[in-house]
Amino acid sequence: MKKKSGFTLLEVILSLFILVSAVSILTSLHLKFVNRLQNSSDKLNRIFLVEKILLDFYLKQPVKDKPWIENIENPNVKITTQLSEINKKSSLIDFKDFIHIVESVGEWQNGPDNFNLEMLTFVLIPEKENKS
Repeated sequence: MKKKSGFTLLEVILSLFILVSAVSILTSLHLKFVNRLQNSSDKLNRIFLVEKILLDFYLKQPVKDKPWIENIENPNVKITTQLSEINKKSSLIDFKDFIHIVESVGEWQNGPDNFNLEMLTFVLIPEKENKS
């Protein structure tokens, strides 16, 4: 009796299992990478948005101790911006007549996760404001 050459059903099923496992692992890694890339892109967009709002706030001649809250729909983010006092223990206290500290906090939700972005900048007081 002649032996037929070929693969048995068990070998074919085992090879298909290995192939499907490898493809599912690669697909999972790809989806994680795309998701992380999307989250990074969203965060970068919000960083630039918070920076824009922070500079707009300062250019509108802000009032001390009064926060400016802006809710933006697309992307959904709440930005709170305010002038902050220089701490008396800070080494920057010598420059309190020359600089303002502007602080912005952006808050948003992405699915079940809440994100928070804090930005701080030092802005020079213009000469005319500085003299008075």
